[in-house]
Amino acid sequence: MTTKPIKLTAALLCLVLFMAFSGEISGQSDTLDIKEPNDTSEAKKNFIAAYPIAFYLPETRLAFGGACIYTYFPGKEKSSNPSLWQMGGAYTLNKQILLYVSYQLFLRQNRTEIFGEIGYFDYVFPYFGTGNATIYDQEENYYANFPRIYFNYLERVKGNFRAGGVIKFDLFNIKETLEDGILESSQVTGIEGGVVTNAGLLMRYDSRDIVFLPNKGLFATLEVTRSGKLVGSEYPYTEVFLNASAYFSLKKNHVLATNLVTGAQVGEVPFYKLLTMGGPKRPRGIIEGRYRDKSLLLLQMEYRFPIYKRFAGVAFASTGRVAEQYKDLASAGFHYNVGGGLRFVLDKNNKLRLRLDVGFGSDKPAFYFTVGEAF
Repeated sequence: MTTKPIKLTAALLCLVLFMAFSGEISGQSDTLDIKEPNDTSEAKKNFIAAYPIAFYLPETRLAFGGACIYTYFPGKEKSSNPSLWQMGGAYTLNKQILLYVSYQLFLRQNRTEIFGEIGYFDYVFPYFGTGNATIYDQEENYYANFPRIYFNYLERVKGNFRAGGVIKFDLFNIKETLEDGILESSQVTGIEGGVVTNAGLLMRYDSRDIVFLPNKGLFATLEVTRSGKLVGSEYPYTEVFLNASAYFSLKKNHVLATNLVTGAQVGEVPFYKLLTMGGPKRPRGIIEGRYRDKSLLLLQMEYRFPIYKRFAGVAFASTGRVAEQYKDLASAGFHYNVGGGLRFVLDKNNKLRLRLDVGFGSDKPAFYFTVGEAF
């Protein structure tokens, strides 16, 4: 789903409402002390929170809805990682709909991990063209609707290493594009929409001490997928994608987090499935889809520090670029972004935090308001 910059006032309003609501239902004290996962001095507890959503964009007019977060421990396995469900929905006065359910489940004492997303989106998305040198002022919007089903399965092989499979399904219907715009005039692959199914291998190494807010450890995921007739897709292409993060504890509750994201695609990739830069995670500071192509390289760094009780702050920087061929990523043309943010601890036991970030790049500042860390 594309994330556009939102007004800071709206984000702050949601922040206040969310903190007030979650503070009532959590029933916890205000003292935050991050513990190692093997520390059983405090019983692990389930957590649930709900909050309203409201925003305004020229393409949507007023939008409103709600979201819910639920973390829990399946059965009596209190030593396992917390499982997470996120549900949300919004409706705009332009009759657009966003519905989603995302999940991350740890089963059998963390030996099995299942995660994914189910959703339906009828929304407006920005398009700047393809490549690493697209022009901000040439932005155009396209309107699309699609159901989405993503399913990932991992089984522990040995120690911190897991392996399994992934399948991703999207059915794109491009409803409207700008007349004589870039999409129409260039007739890019995917302009007619269609079914895109990716299936393949999934591998993960996870030595984090805490799932939602690591102090130390390594978290790396490698996907190798194929899209084509064999899996019911209308677009034949292969994709290799790596997302790796490392966490370093500087002193108590002060953490340096680093992130590498890179990938390559070969074949007939529809424009809405190209590898992209931007949005609330990769990287913050530019609109999602600002740069897109078949190859991507992105490096990010974030310093996380406490402020007062449940409040914390971050400062981050990133650099990255896209290219048609992977070998071209080594050339000049990297984009740089910096920013900072505020954190509020929602679930103290599992360290799940609400985040409000502002990122700065070559375009306008971008604001983000969501749950969970960027990486």
